[in-house]
Amino acid sequence: MPKKSCRKDWRKIIILMPTGDPKTRFSIGFYKDDIYKLSTATRKVRNGPFGMRMGPENCGFFIVSNKKDRRLGLKFVEYADIDDKTYSKLPLY
Repeated sequence: MPKKSCRKDWRKIIILMPTGDPKTRFSIGFYKDDIYKLSTATRKVRNGPFGMRMGPENCGFFIVSNKKDRRLGLKFVEYADIDDKTYSKLPLY
């Protein structure tokens, strides 16, 4: 049975930077084991870094371009706490 999480388990965020054509729009996704989920939220590469909440279990993150011929990358920037003032204006998903 999965561990029950609480609010304190979701305080850690990962800061990610998309790379590729600045005009390209993409969707953000995550995976754990063999489960993949894609968000309905979209961004453009030119919008720069964004944060993702990290829960109590390990998972990975990815982005998918809205154009099949556009290659995108996703770079790790750093881990932070949700209250870190450095990233207070950063979009968080």
